Amino acid sequence: MKKKISIAIIIIAVIVAAYFLFVPSPVDQQRVRESAEVKQTLEQTKPETSPPPGGTAATTARAGLNAADQAQRMHDTYQVLQQERSKLSDQLSNLRAQLFDLKLPAKQAEEYNKKMMKAYMLINNPPMLGAFNNVNDIHDEIDRVKAAQEDLDEVGKGIAAAKGSNK
Repeated sequence: MKKKISIAIIIIAVIVAAYFLFVPSPVDQQRVRESAEVKQTLEQTKPETSPPPGGTAATTARAGLNAADQAQRMHDTYQVLQQERSKLSDQLSNLRAQLFDLKLPAKQAEEYNKKMMKAYMLINNPPMLGAFNNVNDIHDEIDRVKAAQEDLDEVGKGIAAAKGSNK
């Protein structure tokens, strides 16, 4: 008798749970209405896409070609930037090796440290291709890298002079 009652209670609980789980509630119906209203509003406010005056398929193709050309130029310029970054990284590595066990005056060491940290920051977390809006932005970054390379050249000359005076 106790088994029949407990089984009946379990079956009733499952039925009630299924009812509340699958029967749509007024909140769900309200959400459906609101989403339908939003979709309708978006469709009404969607701008009409009309071809430009005198626009033909050739004009659209030319615009697509120009965009493809610009993307290719950006990609090519970015490849140059990557090569310059690689040169800067190699130059920085060589300077670190030269600085090993070299004693420099504090002011000179601080100056060299600043220049080397500037170069390290350009290499450590570089902006990727998608971070640039156009070719000019990439050229600006190339100029920064080249300026850092010139700074490291000066550091290299200073290190060579310091090693020459220590011998």
